[in-house]
Amino acid sequence: MAKRKTIPKPVPSPEPDAAVISACIVYAQCVAGVAAGFKADPGGNCDRAGRLGTTMERRADKALLEATAPAATAEGISAKARIVPMMLDEASDAPEWHVSVSPEGVQFLKVLALDAKVFTEKVLAAEHRARVEAERAARVPQ
Repeated sequence: MAKRKTIPKPVPSPEPDAAVISACIVYAQCVAGVAAGFKADPGGNCDRAGRLGTTMERRADKALLEATAPAATAEGISAKARIVPMMLDEASDAPEWHVSVSPEGVQFLKVLALDAKVFTEKVLAAEHRARVEAERAARVPQ
């Protein structure tokens, strides 16, 4: 009897911004977990939450660095934009006139702004081309 050839199953291609989106989600979960820990700590000075939260804070910082990779899709840019308020809330312990964002956060915000600029420039160019083509079509006698 002849051997059957096995046909390999196609490997689904990964989402273009899967790593960035995952990093944003991990960041959000870590920041929320630290905040929840402080709310749950019955001690007046939150010693337990502080000690336990250090690991989560380190993981949040690592995730933020991972999220600094360029995003190429609307989903990736959206994921990045969704954690910006969390970054600012995290820094809200500073006086109102001065919001302190970590160096990793500053780099993340710079990359997010560049991602948004590059992505929207492509969309705007496509919209402009469509508008020009529509104007041309409107001028052509039918």
